[in-house]
Amino acid sequence: MSHPPPWTGPPPPGWAAQPRPPYPPPPWQVGRVAPRAPRPWERGAWWRRHVLGSGAVVTGCWFTMTTAIAFASQDAPASAEGGILLAWFVASLLLWSLVVRHRWPVAVCLTLSGAAILLPIDAVGALVAFSWVVARRSGRLLWLCAAATTTATALALARDRARSPQNVILSADLASGHAVVPIAGFVVIGVLCLALAVLWGLLRRWRERATTATTSRDQAARVAEGLRTEMTRQEERDVIAREVHDTVAHQLSLVSLQAAALEVSVPDGADDEHLEFREAARGVRHATHRALDELRGLMTMLRDPRPRVTEPRAPLPGTTLADLPTLLDEARAAGARVHASVFVTDGGTAPAELTRAVYRIVQESTTNALKHAPGTDIEVDVRAAPGRGVDVRVVNALVGTPPGIGSRTGIAGMGERARVLGGSLTASAEGDRWVVGAHLPWPVPVDTARGQMSPLR
Repeated sequence: MSHPPPWTGPPPPGWAAQPRPPYPPPPWQVGRVAPRAPRPWERGAWWRRHVLGSGAVVTGCWFTMTTAIAFASQDAPASAEGGILLAWFVASLLLWSLVVRHRWPVAVCLTLSGAAILLPIDAVGALVAFSWVVARRSGRLLWLCAAATTTATALALARDRARSPQNVILSADLASGHAVVPIAGFVVIGVLCLALAVLWGLLRRWRERATTATTSRDQAARVAEGLRTEMTRQEERDVIAREVHDTVAHQLSLVSLQAAALEVSVPDGADDEHLEFREAARGVRHATHRALDELRGLMTMLRDPRPRVTEPRAPLPGTTLADLPTLLDEARAAGARVHASVFVTDGGTAPAELTRAVYRIVQESTTNALKHAPGTDIEVDVRAAPGRGVDVRVVNALVGTPPGIGSRTGIAGMGERARVLGGSLTASAEGDRWVVGAHLPWPVPVDTARGQMSPLR
C-alpha cells in the first residue's frame, strides 16, 4: 500500500479532526500513541495471519472432508463411485471460499452448510465460517447461519452414525470388535462443536472491539495532544503580538512623529540643502508608515493565523505586483545599480499571498545584494501571467562573502514562502555570480478573462 509524501508546509486547517483509518492498527501498535518500527518477528504478522492462516484452515478442512468421503465410499455401491468422486471435487472447490471468510462470512457459511447438507461431507468448514459470522454479524443473519450450521452438523453426524459400524468415523476399535459411540455421544459432540464455534467467534468479536476501543482512545489522545500544542502556540503568538505592539509599534510611532516634525520644520523657501533634508524626512515618515501597516498585518496574522476563505485578507500597502517598480526605485535611491525587466499580465487579479511572496522575494534578494555586494550591478527579471506562474530571477556579482553564507535566515524565509504556495526557490553561486531563482504557481482566475502582456518597467 503506497503512502502519500510527507507534508512539508504548515498544518492544514482541521488537521486534528481527520477521521481515523478504516482498518485497526497492527498488533505492535495497539495501546501506543507514538508509532514505532515493527520488530523483526512482527513484520510478517500479516503474512502469517492471512496467508498461512487461511492455508492451514483450508488444508485442515480439506483433510477432514476427504476423510468423511473416504468412509462414506466404503458403504456406497460400486455404481456410486463416480458420484462420490464428483462430490469430493465439488467440496474441494467450495472449501477455497474459506479464504474470504473474513470479508463475506455469511455467504461462505451458507455455502459450506449447504454443501454439508447435500454432499456426504462433514460440517467442519461450515463451523469455521460460522465462527466468523458470530464475530462480524448479528440479528437475523446470525440466526439464519446458526440454523444452517446446526442442520449441516446434525446431518453430517447422522450420516456417520447410520453407516455400518466398521465405517463409522466416531467409533472405537476394541478387542471385541467395533463399538459405535451411542446417539447421546453424537448429540454431545455436535453441541460441543457448535459451542466451540460460538465461543471462538465471541472471543474474536470481543478482541476486535477492544482493538477498536484502543485505537479510538489513541486517536483521542493524539487529537488532545494536537489541540494542547495548538493552544500553546496560540498563547505564544498572543504574547509575541502584545510585546510587538507595546514595544516596536510604539517606537515606530515615535520615529514617524519625529520625522513629521523635521519635515514641517523646514520652510518652503529654504535652500536646496534644507529641501533635501525635508525630502529625506518625508521618506523616513512614509517608510515608517509602511512598516506600521505591515506590522499591524503581522500582528493580526499572529493572533489568528487561520486562512480566511470567505473573507480573504487584502494585501498590505506596498506588497502588490504593481509596486515592484517602486521597490526597485527605492533600491536605486539607496545606491544600488538595478537593471530590471518586469513583465506582468493581469497583475490586479493576482492573489494577495502570491503578490506578497513575489514582493518579499525581490525585496530580500536586492537587500542581500546591497549588503553583500555593494556597488555591483543587480539584474532583476520578473515575468508573471495567470496559468504560467511567476518566474523571478535576481543576479548580482559575488564580492566577498556570498549571501548564502551566514545565518541564511533570509534565504530560508524566501524558500518557505515559495513552498507554502507550492513553488520552488534556489539560491546558489554560478561562477562569479550569485543567482536567486524562484517559480511560483499562479492559477488562472475563473471569472477573469486573460489579458495581453504589458511591461510595467
